Amino acid sequence: MKNNQKRDKLFVNQINTPNEVKKASREPKGYADSEPFCIMANQRHAVGSRIMNRDGTETVCTEKGWQKESHRESEKK
Repeated sequence: MKNNQKRDKLFVNQINTPNEVKKASREPKGYADSEPFCIMANQRHAVGSRIMNRDGTETVCTEKGWQKESHRESEKK
């Protein structure tokens, strides 16, 4: 298991199941000690990272944690 540190760099990622992670940002969005992040498969992902689910829906990393897109749309109203 990777030894995660507080100074780990956080990147926005595109995640396809099963756990295929591709960086969507070239530069880090911040560091784990100062920016919110979500965890999937023992990895930290910056806010804005997306999981493409098998059923075609997306789950997005927000400051509140992982949320399905349909749930986020209802919060805006």
